[in-house]
Formats: sequence, C-alpha cells, structure tokens
Amino acid sequence: MTAQPTTELGIHVQLKQPYETAIERTRAALKVEGFGVLPDPAFADIAREALARLERVAAALKAGR
Repeated sequence: MTAQPTTELGIHVQLKQPYETAIERTRAALKVEGFGVLPDPAFADIAREALARLERVAAALKAGR
C-alpha cells in the first residue's frame, strides 16, 4: 500500500454570533449570489437516494454487467 497525499480544501471563518443567526445570514448571502441552499431534511433525502444509486451501479459493475 502506498500513501496518497491529501489536500484539504475549504474556507474557515469564525463568527461572533449564534449558530442559527450565522446559518440564516449565510443562506441569505448565498441566495443573493444565486446559489440555492437545500433544507437539511431535503439534503438528507437527496444524499440517501444518490447513495442508493451508487450502490446499485457498484453492484452491477462487480457482477460484470
């Protein structure tokens, strides 16, 4: 096994306000810039569906289909 280099990507910002306020303000700012933000339950459903599709594809590839 060989070690693979990793790169951490992202932005870190520390805010001096309550978490919920920061979330609301972040979502509002993203919306102004044209980004849509899915509510947490919707994201969980979409992620679950995507994972199920990936598992089906992986099973099909493993079976040689």
